[in-house]
Amino acid sequence: MNQALPLLAARQPIDGSGLQFGIDWFAFTVKGAQRVWVVSQLVELLGDEWRDWQLVRRSERRERTRGPHGALMEVDWAEKWVHVVIKGKGCRAVGTEAIVRLHEVLFAKVGDAYRAKRVDLAWDDYKKRVSPEQFRERFCDPVTKKKRPEVVCKARGGRAIVDDAPNGGGSYTIGRRESNRLLRVYDKAAESGGTVDAIRIELECKDRVAVDVMEALVRGSVECRSAAVVGFLVGFIDFREAVPGMAVRQRPRCSWWAELVGAARKAKLSPVERLGLEEWRMDFTQRNSSGFRLLCHLNGGDIGQTSQELLGANLRDNPRHRAWHRQIKAERLAREAECHKTGDGGGSPS
Repeated sequence: MNQALPLLAARQPIDGSGLQFGIDWFAFTVKGAQRVWVVSQLVELLGDEWRDWQLVRRSERRERTRGPHGALMEVDWAEKWVHVVIKGKGCRAVGTEAIVRLHEVLFAKVGDAYRAKRVDLAWDDYKKRVSPEQFRERFCDPVTKKKRPEVVCKARGGRAIVDDAPNGGGSYTIGRRESNRLLRVYDKAAESGGTVDAIRIELECKDRVAVDVMEALVRGSVECRSAAVVGFLVGFIDFREAVPGMAVRQRPRCSWWAELVGAARKAKLSPVERLGLEEWRMDFTQRNSSGFRLLCHLNGGDIGQTSQELLGANLRDNPRHRAWHRQIKAERLAREAECHKTGDGGGSPS
């Protein structure tokens, strides 16, 4: 095993350090595929038990079914996509290697029509070196309620919650649910009723981060899957000694954290795909309510007029429109500036 990553082992046998790694949640979407084809792939790659799916809900447009280990499958006949969620029990039943193989095969068969949407990376510390309460105190000063100077974190804040397990067990969450990364640290023994006697460090990755994570797992070695993705963990949160006048990347990692992640370097995320204004508008309106699409229609497709109406609304009632406002403003200013520069009309940007 890589000496720089002393505690990173795949979720197979527990190594001498007492740490295990594995995928604990996996969700993906396939566009333009039939439900029967997706089910056939699951059966071929995960086993015959994935053949049986029970109807949960059906409408004129969509159908939702429940499969083995609580897995869910949703089909949209209008937009022609199939979305599958394999929860923790399902991931543990088939194993991390089967999940990685499923991702690899689906991408190889349908290319960009397939996309990983969420993957949870879980590290279980059976030696329980850092409890959730200790992790919380090392992240946030209990008196000032602010992050400590040793913390290097992408999230704006963290909060303490209580597990739903019958016996309780403190759980600490860092990040927002709508973000593409969310960290949870909790007592897995309390959450699992004693089945897994460990402290769980779990990184929830969504959208483009999930895509990057799965690509890293495919490229990584079977013997040490964790080493391939621990960079996403330290890229989200890291603990570095507070040394005045020293750049963050040069500061030594706190010893208790280094014992868990070694000398891992943060993973680089793929750049955000930038869409043109019309393509962005079409994608955005498909993802939002029929009321928003109706507003665009009533304005005759006039993007500027629609944006002005939205700008006059209460953003706290429509927080998802903020990104749309920023995109509209940036695109319009860029277009007007180019017209002014080339003399094609449009005037100067205001």
